[in-house]
Amino acid sequence: MLAMGISNARIFFLFYSSKMLFWLFLLLEIIAVAKVRSQTSTQGFISIDCGSSTNYTDDTTGIPYVTDYPFTDDGVNSQVAFEYSWSSQLTTLRSFPNATRSCYALKPVIKSSKYLLRGTFKYGNYDGLNRASTVKPLQFDLYFDANFWQTVSITDPSSYFRYEVLAVAMADSVSVCLVNTGSGTPFISVLEFRPLPDVMYPAVSATQFLITNMRLNIGPPLNSASVRYPDDPYDRLWKPWTDSDAFTEITTAESIESSTNDHFQPPSIVMQSAATPSDDSSTVMEFWWDHSFFGLTGDSVYVNFFFTEFTPNTARTLNIYLNAGIWYSNYTPSYLTPDCIYNTGPNVPSEEYHWAINSSGLSNLPPILNAEEVFTAMQFNPLVTNTDDADAINAIKELYRVKRSWIGDPCVPQQYPWDGVNCSYGTNPARIISINLSSSALSGSISSSFAMFAAIKYLDLSYNNLTGSIPDALGALSSLQILNLTGNNLTGTIPSSLLQKQNLVFSHGSNPNLCPGGTSCGGEKKKHSSVAIIAVVCVVSVVLLIVAIFIVWTVIKKRGTSMTTYSEQNVAQPMIENNAQESPLPIENRVFTYKELERVTNYFKKQLGKGGFGPVFHGYLKNDVQIAVKMLSQSSSQGMKEFRAEIQNLTRIHHKNLVSLLGYCMEGDKLALVYEYMPQGTLQDHLTGKFHSEATYSWARRLNIAIGAAQGLEYLHTACNPPLIHRDVKSSNILLSESLVAKVADFGLSKSFNMDNHTHIPNASAVVGTPGYIDPEYSSSNQISEKSDVYSFGVIILELVTGRPPVVRAMNSNAISLVQWVRQRLAKEDIENIIDRNLRMGHDINSIWKAVDLALRCTELDHRQRPTMARVVKELNESLELECAYSEGFTTGGSQTDTISVAFEVEPPSFFAPGAR
Repeated sequence: MLAMGISNARIFFLFYSSKMLFWLFLLLEIIAVAKVRSQTSTQGFISIDCGSSTNYTDDTTGIPYVTDYPFTDDGVNSQVAFEYSWSSQLTTLRSFPNATRSCYALKPVIKSSKYLLRGTFKYGNYDGLNRASTVKPLQFDLYFDANFWQTVSITDPSSYFRYEVLAVAMADSVSVCLVNTGSGTPFISVLEFRPLPDVMYPAVSATQFLITNMRLNIGPPLNSASVRYPDDPYDRLWKPWTDSDAFTEITTAESIESSTNDHFQPPSIVMQSAATPSDDSSTVMEFWWDHSFFGLTGDSVYVNFFFTEFTPNTARTLNIYLNAGIWYSNYTPSYLTPDCIYNTGPNVPSEEYHWAINSSGLSNLPPILNAEEVFTAMQFNPLVTNTDDADAINAIKELYRVKRSWIGDPCVPQQYPWDGVNCSYGTNPARIISINLSSSALSGSISSSFAMFAAIKYLDLSYNNLTGSIPDALGALSSLQILNLTGNNLTGTIPSSLLQKQNLVFSHGSNPNLCPGGTSCGGEKKKHSSVAIIAVVCVVSVVLLIVAIFIVWTVIKKRGTSMTTYSEQNVAQPMIENNAQESPLPIENRVFTYKELERVTNYFKKQLGKGGFGPVFHGYLKNDVQIAVKMLSQSSSQGMKEFRAEIQNLTRIHHKNLVSLLGYCMEGDKLALVYEYMPQGTLQDHLTGKFHSEATYSWARRLNIAIGAAQGLEYLHTACNPPLIHRDVKSSNILLSESLVAKVADFGLSKSFNMDNHTHIPNASAVVGTPGYIDPEYSSSNQISEKSDVYSFGVIILELVTGRPPVVRAMNSNAISLVQWVRQRLAKEDIENIIDRNLRMGHDINSIWKAVDLALRCTELDHRQRPTMARVVKELNESLELECAYSEGFTTGGSQTDTISVAFEVEPPSFFAPGAR
């Protein structure tokens, strides 16, 4: 019996122990699952505490936050002032004082999935400037990818401001961009990104995103905090809202869970409270809002109303009215089940939205409401950058670690392309047509990615530390017009594909080890001894001497006594004196006799004008090509030196925006230059009304002329070898072709300068130029630089804006410069008061402001504060893009308005449906 008892006890103990182990393992499994779930519940969350130096987990939500270093390469970290640092999370921020557009790149992201994106902004007087106030708010714009999202408006340094958008990710990363609009430095405190199930928020699609205007938890207990994660697994923020005078709060302790198929899935804690009329006999709940009250943006407003029934075995039936019209009728909330009434299309636009929830009369129970959401719909910007171009420019960014604000779409939004990048927007997708990475500290070889830009016209990689050979693939770029590789350490032979490419302006100076095509480079030359080199030089010299003697003998034999005659008349003497100091004139252009000029000009019958050099006459060559013949006047202040300079300069430079020299005449005292004819005259002729045409009627046309002239000057400064300073830039030296292409003319006063030390040219002869255009710094110091041309061009921009001459007669009859006149006017008046009244079409004031700002920087007294001509070209193009965008909107605005008004005439009830059904 004892043995039996022991045995039974052992069996009982084993049974009991195994049962305990089972429950223990089950409990551990539950704990493990719960732990796994808690760990993965924030999967896909991106939570950035901007400006923070450490990662941490938030004590309240349990959400891990990280620094913003992996997500942006721009900006400055700062801390809010001590008196505003009461919130542990909102004590730091990142500001962006040095760029117009600064972005965060959020990834990893699942393409085509839905996300909630939220930014929080607390100024906290971080910069000590006390900028934010209701009178003058601190403002800047937010963009989601290439889409305008919201204007951030900070009116109080102590408060924080949150902005939220629901959208579909269009790629495997999402960009959040802050744009400086001139009303304060952009900054951000917190950036949060949350994945949403695809079933949620059906109004969010690949063509439309929703901006959150409000999300209210209605009727919670007093002093309740906002509901967010972990109560809401998607970390939406539900603000508490109560009105004890009008409504009574009712609650339930029962759990109210949403199904995974629910379109909105409100959290249980939000659905456990509701509001109902305070007056038991009342059968209506009324509330309203307008656009300004909640900061609603746009007219496409979507509304979600959430309901659940707390009382079992009841049939509460409701009607919902909007602005006295039925919005939804005979709705019965479900018992302890979350439900939503929402619209599948936008509400009828209205300045105010008056809502009423009534008992329908089918029941005696008063109406209730648990929660609501209000959104504004925005359409996705369909314009994007070509995928190949975007991939190539991003590969270049990664390879060279480009230190610019290069995040987001390179070309879009259209008014904010990447710094140094210009795009063509004639088709969708946009194409990159210009890349300027001059002086960007690039090192290594030239990336093969540059050959991926099929539409590129301008590529500037000058003044970097690029090494290796020039890729032959660059020559295959069919659209390439300008390639600047000056000032690098490139080696090898220039590819024949580039040298043979027509209509390509190719600059490659200051690359000591770069060899022209067809020559031998490097190693073999170094193997020759100094003796061999000397021998070669001697042989070549002897051969050249023999050839020269033979040529001289041949010329003397052919001309006979003619040379004696010219020598006796002393006509050629000035040329002999010049040749003693300067190289012979180039012979690439045609040499005309004086009799030929008489014949082609019909004995100088038609005079086109007169400049400092002398009169200009119209003529025809045998092939009916029109020409302009500039004759040297005996009374001209310009003489043989300027004549030779013009020929020498124009025979070695070729650009679409520089006037072409066809030939010259040097016959005794008859000196003449023969140019291509420019039928539309000078820019000055058009601005003064001397030449009547539509060339300057629109601001866009004036900008096109300015861009053309600027490109010509940029070529002189950067692409010529050696570079040239024009020294007489003025509106009368900008000529216009039949198609209004601007070309810079009159190079008689030009000077070359050394790019290795091009800040100034010391002792640059007497001051020359035209009053009103002359650089004051050059005038006072006799020190000229390429920035002197920039100053003169700034005056031309002001001429284009104002229509006034470079020297203006003021009210007191004293003459002042146009630069002074504009600065004085802008200090007292609006810019509209200085704009030329001959601009007969509408214009974008922002475009003109940008051009005037550029002109004022061009005409700074200190040449170091003036931009380069390359920068001038870029900013003029940006101004033109603003004007083009304005013109397109101006011409289509009426039809767009008509379309909207017709669309909203559809009967509203057809848009509405109860949710979760």
